[in-house]
Amino acid sequence: MKLKNVSKESMNEITKAFSEYQYEDTEEGLYYLCKGKKGIENYMKGFALAGIKSGWLYTISEKQEGYIMISEPTSKVSLSGMKDLIIGSFKGMGVKGAIQFFKDMKSSGESLENKLKKENKRFVQIEMLVVKREYQNKGYMRKLVQIAFDKADELGIPCIVSTDGVLKMQKYEHLGFNHYQDRKFKERVYEHDLIRYPKK
Repeated sequence: MKLKNVSKESMNEITKAFSEYQYEDTEEGLYYLCKGKKGIENYMKGFALAGIKSGWLYTISEKQEGYIMISEPTSKVSLSGMKDLIIGSFKGMGVKGAIQFFKDMKSSGESLENKLKKENKRFVQIEMLVVKREYQNKGYMRKLVQIAFDKADELGIPCIVSTDGVLKMQKYEHLGFNHYQDRKFKERVYEHDLIRYPKK
């Protein structure tokens, strides 16, 4: 089911899922330029608001066990959503940090998303996924991912996702994604691109 908004408590849980995530000792995660946990939360709030205002946010049921942000071939970021994303980026990383992040992203190589766009290939993309703490390890990640799979299968196109942690990547692989490539932002900071082809 699509969501038009979330409560303040749910937004806090979404942002804390990223600020409190424990990475492996060999990795740092994509939020290395954010100003501590609060900076990560400010950035992710802007990111989540952009998705909500653009109509990309879904959940499983009225209980809102978790959230998944999905973009489709015709999806566009709304103007107000883009404003929230920019504000969140500046609040989270500062102007210099945001500029450096985009420089690092560019130097990491071409993403799977951009490669598919250059080839004029349509795809469904998971932009964000969060399972609430009380519902974790109970199969809800699979249920959320299935929402994206169903959309991709209906259109007969791939579903892609990018993530910054090895354990996150392994969970997506377990659910049916295939590893496509790794992109290095800096030492200990990687983004892993994955793809899942539609069922025939």
